[in-house]
Amino acid sequence: MDIIVVANRKRKPLVVFHLTGLNYKVSYSEDHNLPEEFKSEWIGLVMPTCHLGHMRCFKGHQKALSEIVNDCALILEDDAIPNTGIWIQKIYDAIALLQRFEIVSFHGRSYQEELFRPVIENPEYLEPINPPVWIVAALAYLVKKETAEKLLQHQYNGKPWDVLLYQHYSYCVLKNSIFNHDRSEGSLLE
Repeated sequence: MDIIVVANRKRKPLVVFHLTGLNYKVSYSEDHNLPEEFKSEWIGLVMPTCHLGHMRCFKGHQKALSEIVNDCALILEDDAIPNTGIWIQKIYDAIALLQRFEIVSFHGRSYQEELFRPVIENPEYLEPINPPVWIVAALAYLVKKETAEKLLQHQYNGKPWDVLLYQHYSYCVLKNSIFNHDRSEGSLLE
């Protein structure tokens, strides 16, 4: 398993302080500009003035995915802070779920739990009953290399990265997140 941090040179990658002793890479997002002819295909998902930040985040995740060498990778946004001492063991234990799901998320928010059911193989995780189901969950996730290759084919069209992940790929999410989202240094969207 690769461990890749999606980072922004404009702020400190806070998660690296929690990766001591682990083999990881930091993948820095590049500054991009929206094409002059850009027109969102998804009205209402992103405020018009925020597309540049969302595109940079989108491309930053894609850049990280392009650096996967092994069969799967843990992708961490630079502001993902573990909230338990057993977080890395939870991640290693979850690799088996990639036999059934394309993505395993370790942090989900803004979702309606009643639209999910426990995963049979591990009831600590939830899967959508009738996908796609709205969820914000790109802070920390496992992804198969073959899924990453598919994700690299997408172009930013106004749909945020986490919406793309969870509307087009099979996934489960850990019910009790093992990461906090620490925005004290800003956001990948900036």
